[in-house]
Amino acid sequence: MSTRNGYGKTKARKNSARYNLYALEDNLDEDELLRLAGSLVRLARSIQPIRSTEDKTLTRSGVEEGTRSISSLIGTARRIIDESKVRKRHLPDSRFGDAAWLMLLDLYVHRISGKSVSITSLSIASGSPATTALRYIELMIEADLIRRVSHSTDRRVTLVELTSSGEAKVEACLKDLRALSEA
Repeated sequence: MSTRNGYGKTKARKNSARYNLYALEDNLDEDELLRLAGSLVRLARSIQPIRSTEDKTLTRSGVEEGTRSISSLIGTARRIIDESKVRKRHLPDSRFGDAAWLMLLDLYVHRISGKSVSITSLSIASGSPATTALRYIELMIEADLIRRVSHSTDRRVTLVELTSSGEAKVEACLKDLRALSEA
């Protein structure tokens, strides 16, 4: 084994330490292993502070895991996937992405509160570039989800509102999403 730059010695030490840990594991009972694992965790924390603020627990096997956080993240990912499926069930046109959904939600909230929405305001609500927002607006008009309405006093402004069909689809989707989150 070459030790010219010390790399060989370091690798040999790591392999030896790994072998010694396996030998220790065979000769120690579970409580002693847990105590040693706890000591190793404290040592590792003193050398390099853990940057995560997630709740980490020491399991019976002595391995530090953030199992609650991981399962929570997996649950969140599954919920987002399920929510996407609900949206696609009510708005099956694959051309409608998140920007269109945000616009529909904005129009729904404004309709319920009795407020008008301009095309400019709706474009901003989408969080996408104006050209993308305008394209989505055209697609939603073609799909009979929204319609243009002239402003009653300012001819320079074009308003947009949900059609009755659009409102029904958004409401049905929101009810299913609420049921999903309550399950």
